[in-house]
Amino acid sequence: MKKLLKEFRQSRKSLFSAIKRFPIRFREEVLFDKWSLKDVVAHINGWDVLTIEAIKTFKKSRFPKWGTTVAEFNKISVLKRKKWSWNKVFAEFKKLGVQIHKEYSSLPEELWNKKIYRNRSFTPKTFLKIDIHHYAKEHLPVILKTSKKISKTNKK
Repeated sequence: MKKLLKEFRQSRKSLFSAIKRFPIRFREEVLFDKWSLKDVVAHINGWDVLTIEAIKTFKKSRFPKWGTTVAEFNKISVLKRKKWSWNKVFAEFKKLGVQIHKEYSSLPEELWNKKIYRNRSFTPKTFLKIDIHHYAKEHLPVILKTSKKISKTNKK
């Protein structure tokens, strides 16, 4: 698990860095399909909160509830933070990064491969792998590409 936790920290650190370096004046502009960078971060925050709560519940030998579809959850996560300032959304992202790592790191070894939800196949280990992929393979490349595109356009 140490290797996966290290990979998680690195993917989160890279994502944090890309978000922080994203041009300030474009952070709330819709550039990612139907979302702004603020919305993307709000979406990530929503999933981080869900993961943290799920792991906390799981550690207490209880099954967390899986409430809705992925699309609906994404929508709710973004809408909940829509009126928040960029600084508040980004501060939440930073805080959740520490919390989620703490929850994963404090999980007893014997729980890593146990089902976290009663009616789903996810384990904490699969959740961690999904988080790593979500950060490093889904969001990071798109944020970097968009940031680079903006920088090129603004130099002309």
